[in-house]
Amino acid sequence: MGDEVGMTNTHLNAITESLDIETQNGWREAQKLGVSEAEFLKAVNYAGRDNARTPMQWNSLAHAGFTGAKPWMPVNPNYKHIHVEAQLDDPHTVLSYFKAMARLRKENPVLVYGAYVPVDCEVESLFIFFREWQQEKMLIVLNFSDEVVNLPNQVIPFLNSCLISNYSGGEYQDLEKLLGVELFMANDANCFALAEANMGAAKELYPKAKVVFGVIMGTGVGGGVVVDGKVINGLQGIGGEWGHNFLDESGGACYCGKIGCVEKILAGPALERFYESVSGNKKSLKEVYANYKAGTDKHAKQTMERLTNYFGLGLSVVVNILDPDVIVIGGGVGNIDIIYSEGRESLKKYVFNNRLDTPVIKPKLGDSAGVFGAAFLVN
Repeated sequence: MGDEVGMTNTHLNAITESLDIETQNGWREAQKLGVSEAEFLKAVNYAGRDNARTPMQWNSLAHAGFTGAKPWMPVNPNYKHIHVEAQLDDPHTVLSYFKAMARLRKENPVLVYGAYVPVDCEVESLFIFFREWQQEKMLIVLNFSDEVVNLPNQVIPFLNSCLISNYSGGEYQDLEKLLGVELFMANDANCFALAEANMGAAKELYPKAKVVFGVIMGTGVGGGVVVDGKVINGLQGIGGEWGHNFLDESGGACYCGKIGCVEKILAGPALERFYESVSGNKKSLKEVYANYKAGTDKHAKQTMERLTNYFGLGLSVVVNILDPDVIVIGGGVGNIDIIYSEGRESLKKYVFNNRLDTPVIKPKLGDSAGVFGAAFLVN
């Protein structure tokens, strides 16, 4: 009750304040076990039902304007500032947003009759799903945290417009119209590849390179293709998406809906999970690599061998299709030196050729590559 205005659960100070039969029965049983009232109230205030059954808070008058008599339960003390009357004429209140959501549902049958299609997402604070009905498809994204988080790649193509949002700024607005300039968008891997091809390691070491493949291996795995200084976005904007091709079933389910993607094997978190699965210990990738170099951890050795082997196998597909002049590796995993030695040897083993001429190099621009690459989008 009262979620339309943001009413909150009340705090019961005594068992007598609760009329819930389940609570009263539970209290009688708890007394037999020697549980104190304070201990029992702690559990009730956490998971009880009456906490949300206080009288509706209509205004700031006595009993929140609900009645002139004594209500069956005490009114939540915060009724002085959380009540309907205070929110009626303010467009930025919970009540106004609740009305907007009700109106949106009434105007869009897909929200009433549409099938619920969940989206697998590794970000624990995000709850994402589609509603699909007839020819309509609507995306709903809920963030149960107070932090800004990135959306998974598989929902990005559906972000055509925002019908409703409770984030600062209100309704979606066209940035081009607001700023009066043309805007260009690209992912981090494309910007990385553009920068390293035009002013970074590829440009410096291989100035005649026409085809450059840029790889980011960090918390995820992405790629970008640059030909003659221009990024290849492709028809659907997924050009270079190396991270979501099949590599091996051992990687498990990926949020994109497939099994065993490159990202689920070669990304930093994937390598850390693998190490934990074989060793029973949880360590950062940096610690795992340090143990590998020290030669004291057989599980670290197993993890690094997995990295170099699958790095070569996964990247061989790119080489076989693009045959790039140079490959630049960025991201945190790219700091592991054996990628450029053992990893390249693995690549040599899997490419469709009796030799490997393709150089695999470290980047030059570091964390600034994305910013520089974004600047090249307008050229």
